[in-house]
Amino acid sequence: MLLSKWCKRFYLVAGDVLTGSSQVFTWHPASWPRTNGGFGSTALNLDYFNSGNIGNVSLVNATNLPVDGTEVHATLWFRQSGGVWYSRQWVLTAGGG
Repeated sequence: MLLSKWCKRFYLVAGDVLTGSSQVFTWHPASWPRTNGGFGSTALNLDYFNSGNIGNVSLVNATNLPVDGTEVHATLWFRQSGGVWYSRQWVLTAGGG
């Protein structure tokens, strides 16, 4: 099942429960020159999913997400003009399988 999350200005809601092993996440704005998103078992770790550089796209279909009720750490990196990378992190919960 795909679940769309609208991230107002790059915000997920901490504590959200994921509903499957594959989900679509969106954010705003889409005007950042470079964006990278990922999910992992610990902060800043991308062992579940790494989007790689997706340019100025505002969504990613994350796959390989766990469904065992564990914590999932989401990270969104974005680069604005000037070349400086910024990141935001959230802790979510994997849905029960």
